[in-house]
Amino acid sequence: MNAEAQTASTPIELYRRGLSALQEQLGPVDSIRFLHLFDPGSGDFTAERQAGADEGRLDALCEEIRAVGER
Repeated sequence: MNAEAQTASTPIELYRRGLSALQEQLGPVDSIRFLHLFDPGSGDFTAERQAGADEGRLDALCEEIRAVGER
């Protein structure tokens, strides 16, 4: 075990060393992609999707498209 493998002294130091290790092994782009795998996001996707489903019906959308095409 080398000196760098010792535990970090603070959470910030651990975070910095972890990011450095990710970037060294994966590169900057894949490091960000990896970190996004663990981002829970925000909001309630299911509730927002269901609320948006009531905004209109398919037949109304088709009528609107036809009206635009007739102009």
